[in-house]
Amino acid sequence: MMETALVKRLVRVLVVFTSIGIFATGVAGAAADTTLKLSPSAASQSVGDTFTVSVEIDTGVNEVLGVEHHISFDATELTAEEIIPGTFFDSFEDTTPVISNTLGTIDYTITVPAGVSGQSGKGTVAVITFVAEQAGTSTISFDSDTVVAATGESGKSALSSTLPANITISSSGAVGGGAPPAATTSGTLPDAGIASPTIMAFGIGIILLMGSLLLAL
Repeated sequence: MMETALVKRLVRVLVVFTSIGIFATGVAGAAADTTLKLSPSAASQSVGDTFTVSVEIDTGVNEVLGVEHHISFDATELTAEEIIPGTFFDSFEDTTPVISNTLGTIDYTITVPAGVSGQSGKGTVAVITFVAEQAGTSTISFDSDTVVAATGESGKSALSSTLPANITISSSGAVGGGAPPAATTSGTLPDAGIASPTIMAFGIGIILLMGSLLLAL
């Protein structure tokens, strides 16, 4: 039953992408004007940290019907745990994500339901969760076969440009590390080998001697 439901879901998504030309009949095509970027574009993490990177869209003049994500990352430094829908599409259908932490790839498609108009504006299409595995600098980026389907762009992608994310990963515990603090001295005097009673007796003797001299004058 689960396999049947998944097949039906994939078919619905495929229909959206393959029938864009029919859906857009009579609509003048706009220039490819949509940008996709990964946010934050730069971040610092430590080994063992779990963090998220979001797929942000700006449709420009396009009315977007769906996004077919193909994303790459360094699998020696990062592990991708999941990719989930964002809040950009009011209603959507999506495929089960295909994540390979061996190849360092993520494939995921999200579309509006068949017959629903395309959506314009800015927003978050999807959110990816990663785990930092090894120190280094890792780039997360869109592959060249990433596609944005839009009204009036029959057979063409409306994607004009993409922006990657660069993640700097430090060794666990490196943040705030360094040389140990210098030893602090206490408020007590160092032991010079002379007992305190001896010092007191010596001081009293000097005072008595000075008193005797004054009386003799």
